[in-house]
Amino acid sequence: RHLDRIPRHAAVNEAVELAKGVSRKSAGFVNAVLRKAADLELPNTVGIRTSHPDWLVERWRAAFHRGRDFKAVLEADNAILPVTARINRLKVPKGPEMIEPEGDPAGDERFLKGEFTIQDATSMKVAPWLAPKSNERVLDLCAAPGGKTTHLAELMGGKGLVVAVDLPSRLPLVAEAARRLGLANIECVAGDGATITFRKPFDAVLVDAPCSNTGVLARRPDVRWRLREADIAGAVVIQRRLLENAVRLLRPGGRLVYSTCSLEPEENRIDVPGLKLVREELTLPTDKHSGGYQAAAISER
Repeated sequence: RHLDRIPRHAAVNEAVELAKGVSRKSAGFVNAVLRKAADLELPNTVGIRTSHPDWLVERWRAAFHRGRDFKAVLEADNAILPVTARINRLKVPKGPEMIEPEGDPAGDERFLKGEFTIQDATSMKVAPWLAPKSNERVLDLCAAPGGKTTHLAELMGGKGLVVAVDLPSRLPLVAEAARRLGLANIECVAGDGATITFRKPFDAVLVDAPCSNTGVLARRPDVRWRLREADIAGAVVIQRRLLENAVRLLRPGGRLVYSTCSLEPEENRIDVPGLKLVREELTLPTDKHSGGYQAAAISER
């Protein structure tokens, strides 16, 4: 379909001859499928060429404005990304902050000892924005699977308190990560982040909100075909409820970081009363280390 100097029948014939080297039966199957495919006339759209639904392509074309960024995002979504890991500074004081472990990380002795955590390179940027201190009460309102929760606890030197909130079915992931990393300053609390209450307010709150995941399509390629544009509006409702509750749980003068792995402006907008925008950043998924780029905003009450 993409060769401009070779007739389709010749390409089909060559593929069938190659298939015969496997088995006659497979050659017949290849012949039938490719002849049918050769007769199909598919529209030559950007969506088909880059494996994206047309509605998302048009949405991004309007959002990014600059053609280079638009095309770079589409290409980045089809990249094969390396596995990245965050070093646990409480166990490995020196050396790089991030590594790319080889083989199966879960079987790596260093992983089993709690020396590193598998985490996307951009996801590692979020916890430092909150700047947690060792004497503070910190809340992670959407904690599972625990990458940012454990990062907060490590940045606090294993001291203070990090309260990790998530649904009962997901919270064991956080507890296991804390155990493996040797982080005793994490307390897991089951509940809905949009409605949960605490008697005492927190010095800092992280809301890593559930979202459309349009910033991590290289890591989660199935999302692009399951997602519908109406789902974005539904995610915004949940995100706003989480932010509103975060404000209620934050002490006066406290710090709040809001992050998503979405590229959609509706999901990255901070318009909740009681929050003042201090800093925000949107990073497109075009880095060779990371397709999981996040939009993050830091605000204070």
